[in-house]
Amino acid sequence: MDAKFSEQLGALFPQGYWKKWEDRFQHDFWNCHFARTDDYDRDFIYRELSNKRILEVGGYPGLLMGVYKLRGCEVVAVDAPQYRPEYYLEWCKSQGIISLEHDIHKGRLVLPGRFDIAVMSDVLLHNSGFPSEFMRGLIEDCDEVYLLNYKDGAQGKIERGQICNLEVGFPLPSPENVIEEMKSLGAKISYQGESAGRTLLVFKKENQDEVSDSDSALRKVGELDEAISESGPVVADGA
Repeated sequence: MDAKFSEQLGALFPQGYWKKWEDRFQHDFWNCHFARTDDYDRDFIYRELSNKRILEVGGYPGLLMGVYKLRGCEVVAVDAPQYRPEYYLEWCKSQGIISLEHDIHKGRLVLPGRFDIAVMSDVLLHNSGFPSEFMRGLIEDCDEVYLLNYKDGAQGKIERGQICNLEVGFPLPSPENVIEEMKSLGAKISYQGESAGRTLLVFKKENQDEVSDSDSALRKVGELDEAISESGPVVADGA
């Protein structure tokens, strides 16, 4: 991350807040999510998440949402009750970010409108079981769902004590299992890549492309009807 962007991002946060998280953002979030390498175009995320309406599931502590804001995105955050400290909620409010409280294992969340992209970064690591009904809602209400996870399920990191709030032996989702679960909910995978121990999986609704084509055709028919209505009936030559 270049110094100018770091300065712009840091300016979005209170000084003490940014100082607390800057190193982690640089070496974990940025390097694993946005930097470009030979084996996986991590810049894919940075490039795609611009001027979009984004739902960040697991938004705390807000570092990635800061990037989205700098990229001209409208952002809504979803966090479990234990990940909504007051200083985080105050920061969300200062940035115009709507913060929703929801446990993803409590079923589907009614969202404030439709979203271009839903992002879940390492969220599945901190949950027991696959949140099927919640994910079904994301597939229905978002054009794309981005799931970032440790490609080995983070089992090694747990055993080494690097993820201290998870128990050794916790059943973690592999990319293959996640893909299988998402397909069972009516999603298809449209992008897959790996880098720095992480996997990015991008999903769309199974028939989304067909629906989009249909909507486009209907819009064209509607525009034609409107044009005819405004100009009057078309009369053929010689009539």
